[in-house]
Amino acid sequence: LDHATNSVGVDLGHVGVLVLDEADRLLELGFEEQIKELGSSLPSRRQTMLFSATFGPRVEALVALSLRRPVRVRASADAAAGGVAKRLTQDFVRLRSDDEREATLV
Repeated sequence: LDHATNSVGVDLGHVGVLVLDEADRLLELGFEEQIKELGSSLPSRRQTMLFSATFGPRVEALVALSLRRPVRVRASADAAAGGVAKRLTQDFVRLRSDDEREATLV
C-alpha cells in the first residue's frame, strides 16, 4: 500500500475494479486500516468485489463502508454454517514429486 500511494510512477486514479479476496482473513490478520486507506485512495466510481468465506460483523462493517448496493452471492443456502453445497463436488489430486506437479500444471 505504501508503494501504491507514495510512488511517483503509480497512479491509482484510473483503477476501475478493486477485488478483496478472503476479506475475513485480511481482517483477522489486522489489515482493516490498510483496506480502508486503499479504498479511500481509489476513485469512488469503481467496482468493488469482496469475497469472504464468512460474513461476521467485521466483514459486514467493511461491506457497509466500501460497497454501494451490494449483492450477496452464495453457493447454497445449505452451505451456511460451514456446510458444503449439495451439488458441489470436491476432488483433489495427490502429486508425489515436483516433476509430476510441473507436468500436471502444463
